[in-house]
Amino acid sequence: MAARYGREVSEAAWRRRRVSFMWREIGRYLPLVSANTRWLIGDGRSIDVTADPWVDTIPLRCWPTMIDVEAVEGLRVFDLLAPGDSAWDDDRLRQLFGGHLAERIRSLPVPGCGGADVRVWGTSCRSSVRLGDLARVIQQEHESGQDYTWIWRSGLHPRAALFLWKVAWDRLPTRAVLSRHGWGIPAECGTCSVEESVDHVLFQCTWARSAWLWAGFPQGVWCGRLQFLRMMQQWLARPQICQEDIRATCTAHQIWLARNACTLGERRVSPRFVSYWSAQLAIGLILERPASYWEPVESPMRLSSEEA
Repeated sequence: MAARYGREVSEAAWRRRRVSFMWREIGRYLPLVSANTRWLIGDGRSIDVTADPWVDTIPLRCWPTMIDVEAVEGLRVFDLLAPGDSAWDDDRLRQLFGGHLAERIRSLPVPGCGGADVRVWGTSCRSSVRLGDLARVIQQEHESGQDYTWIWRSGLHPRAALFLWKVAWDRLPTRAVLSRHGWGIPAECGTCSVEESVDHVLFQCTWARSAWLWAGFPQGVWCGRLQFLRMMQQWLARPQICQEDIRATCTAHQIWLARNACTLGERRVSPRFVSYWSAQLAIGLILERPASYWEPVESPMRLSSEEA
């Protein structure tokens, strides 16, 4: 397959018209498989501190943790060692990552003690992946009884939980869904002219991407529906960062409401306004304000023309 189609793993590479069904299937599961691997530290020279998964299976840029991005940008794990010493630079770790994350890093083997860096399977730490490892991951995605009950146990506002539940089960009434049900409307997104799926309308549409960027979430959080749900589940399991989960859910919901308003010919709002209003809603939910604070994007609040 690689000899015929190349080793490029981007979506455009495996969705080309003249590729085999098997190559499409391989490409479809590559992101899922990649999300279950991480780096085992050897000398630390091959691992990007923020872009590669080495502390966990999630890259540090996707963690809702305050990191000095400019100071860490371009660094390799090897650069976190004390000068002239085979030990972690404790002062630099605390300065860049804070106490909790620095402690996790100090528990890892010191770079320079184990040869070259190796990409390994996240659960087994083996560099040679077995067929059973891949099968279990792929089967989990196709299980008819996929477990999303964590959404209802999360303590989210009921309206937020219901929206997240619909996203999880791909049940939002997008243009593609309504077109298949015979509503006589085009299946394409009104902004991008591609099929409007849940993935597209919430995470891939150029307008939605702008809203996520204004909201300040790393791209690894909102690159797709399954990754988004995975991150929400992990964040909700950590009480100290669950507030970011609430804000991310509010952002996705307000993107959907803004899309509905535009589709129905109502007032079009800017991505910046959606990110701002989502943050205000999240604060209200975190403080356990009444349900009346959970209003759609067509609220009476306005940004000034300069802010909009």
